[in-house]
Parts: sequence; C-alpha cells; structure tokens
Amino acid sequence: MTNNKKDNSKNSQQDLALLVRSLGTRVTLYQQQIAEILDVYTHDFTSINVLSETGAITAGELSKRVGLATGSVTALIDRLEKAGFVRREKHPEDRRSIIVVPESEEKKEVKEAYSQLNSKMLELSNKYTDKEQELIKSFLNDTVEILDSEIQ
Repeated sequence: MTNNKKDNSKNSQQDLALLVRSLGTRVTLYQQQIAEILDVYTHDFTSINVLSETGAITAGELSKRVGLATGSVTALIDRLEKAGFVRREKHPEDRRSIIVVPESEEKKEVKEAYSQLNSKMLELSNKYTDKEQELIKSFLNDTVEILDSEIQ
C-alpha cells in the first residue's frame, strides 16, 4: 500500500471515529430532550432505556448498570413506578430481592415521543439493501460492545 493510500485509510478511520463520537453526542442530547418531554430526570430516563434493553432485572443489577448506589436506585425506582414506567415484582428465587419490570414501551407518551424518530429511521433504512443493513447492524453491535467494555 502506498503512503497516500495509507493516509487516506487512516483519515477515513479517523473520520469514522469522529462520526461515532458525534452520534453519541446527538443521542445524549436527544435523550435529554425525550426526558424533558416525558417529565423525568435524565438519569431516570437512562434507567428506563437500560430496562428496555435488558428486560426485568433486579434493583441491584440496575444499580450496577447505571452506576448509582442502591439507596439512590431505590428512590429512582420509586419515581419511575409512581410515573408508570416500571413495576416491582417479587424475585422468584430470592425473597429479599425485587425485580424491576419495564413498562415504558406500553406507555402512550413514550410511543408518541419516539414516533417521529422511528419513522425517519425506517425511512433512512429503506435506502440500504438487506446486505448493507446487516453490515450497519454489525458495526453498531460491535460499537455497543466496545462502549459496554469501556463503561465497565
């Protein structure tokens, strides 16, 4: 590979890394906007998203995933339960523990808040072939795994 091709490849990779960071910034800003629309704290909204990804998990697991002390997570769960975003269930195997069950996806406000973005993302995805979409999904999944490893 000539130096020019190496430089172009390196620039392309740097551009991609900057775009991923830019995407992360936009996602954060968008989530803050949705949190305002739903009238929840940004950290509460992050917890709603974590629960949407994981499904029902223990309060302790939620605490670890969002980086809050257990007392803070208890207050967070109280707020989310009161607002109808989650419900508590008894842990089937551990009587001392509870399971936090997400309910946000069924809420009308959540569906409305995301409807415009969902429509635009579906429209965007229609520009790509199935093969290209698989490549994009693979890249995004790998990106999520890298971010998860950096968060831990």
